[in-house]
Amino acid sequence: MTRKQPAHASQTTYRFLLSQPLVLVGLMGSGKTAVGSRLAEQLQMPFIDSDHEIEAQAGLSIRDIFDIGGEAKFRDLEYRVMKRLMTEQPAIIATGGGAFCQPATRQLIAEHATSLWLDASPEVLLSRIGDISTRPLLMSGDPLEILRRLAAERQDDYAQADLQLRTGHLRHQATLNK
Repeated sequence: MTRKQPAHASQTTYRFLLSQPLVLVGLMGSGKTAVGSRLAEQLQMPFIDSDHEIEAQAGLSIRDIFDIGGEAKFRDLEYRVMKRLMTEQPAIIATGGGAFCQPATRQLIAEHATSLWLDASPEVLLSRIGDISTRPLLMSGDPLEILRRLAAERQDDYAQADLQLRTGHLRHQATLNK
């Protein structure tokens, strides 16, 4: 794990995590939900998937929100949900892949949480995703090329996270032990 600001022991990290939300960012397939839910269990903290919260607040699926209101409406709703989550009890929060790429949402997270970028190569991500039919973004062309393009486009945004964890081919438990 790399840090923007050096720290010594994992105890320092855990104390910090318990005092504010930890927001997991990264591309689809990076493990935000799988690793986040396991980490929350280990730390005895709530786990929240921001996409599920958005759907609950809207009463619609994310796909329907996009179809009805477009990306601008979705991003507005995403920001409002993240703002609410930042003011509730500390939790492990998994975001959608594009959330941290929105300047206002990224700033909100920077002010109220610790961000952790789960980073893996597009090849690893594609192997983890498996059935792309659940990922509409990947169905518009060659999935590997789409992931490569997204990784390149989002690199600078994700690099602004407080922490970075290269997961590679690690299983979720091995990622937690890193």
